[in-house]
Amino acid sequence: YNSKTGKFLGTIYGSDRYNDRFVGEDEYQDITSSANKSMKNDINEVVKNIKDQAAINSKTKEIMQQYADKMENSLGSVSTPLKLNSDLGFLARIGFAEFRGSSSIVQQLGMDVVLNRVEAKNFPNTIEGVIKQKWQFSSLNEGDPNKPYYENPYGQMYNSRGQFLTMNHNAWIKTVENAFSIKYNIVRGISQGATLYYSPGS
Repeated sequence: YNSKTGKFLGTIYGSDRYNDRFVGEDEYQDITSSANKSMKNDINEVVKNIKDQAAINSKTKEIMQQYADKMENSLGSVSTPLKLNSDLGFLARIGFAEFRGSSSIVQQLGMDVVLNRVEAKNFPNTIEGVIKQKWQFSSLNEGDPNKPYYENPYGQMYNSRGQFLTMNHNAWIKTVENAFSIKYNIVRGISQGATLYYSPGS
C-alpha cells in the first residue's frame, strides 16, 4: 500500500509452487473474497447433518484445503512473475544475500543505500551496476557462503534432500516485500541519502 498516493500497488504472492508472483489488489480481493464466501457456504452445507465434532472438524479441514489449492491456482493464473534480472529482482537478491536474517528496517536501509548510490556521482548509475561494483557487497565475492543466495535465491528453498525450507522461503518473501517498498517509493529515502552502511554483525 502506497501511503503517499493512497493506492494499493499490488499483492506479493509467494508459494513454493509459483515462486513469487505479483497480483493486482483488485484481482486479489475478488478472488479471495469469492473463494471465502463459497467455502463458508460449502462447509455449512456439508456439516449441517453431522453430529460428531471430530467429523465436523475433519470435513471442515478437508474443504478448507481444497479451497486453498483452488485459490492458489487462481492467483497464480492471473499473476505476473518476479524477474530476477529486473531492477526489483537485483534489489531483492542483494537484500536476500546480505540482510536476509535482519529486520525489515535493516533490509530497507540497505536497499535504500543501493538506490542512493545509483543517484550519486561516484557510483554506477544502474541498480545492477551498483550491486556488481567490485568489493562493495561481500556476498558477490568468490567463495563467500552467501553468494548462492544472490545468484540463485530459489535454489535455497530446498535442502540437499529436496525438503522445502520454510525459513528461507519466508525470508525471501520478506525481502521481496521490502525491495518492493523501496523500489516503488513506499519507504524510499529511509536512509536519508546515505551511500555507505555499516553492519556490526559482519
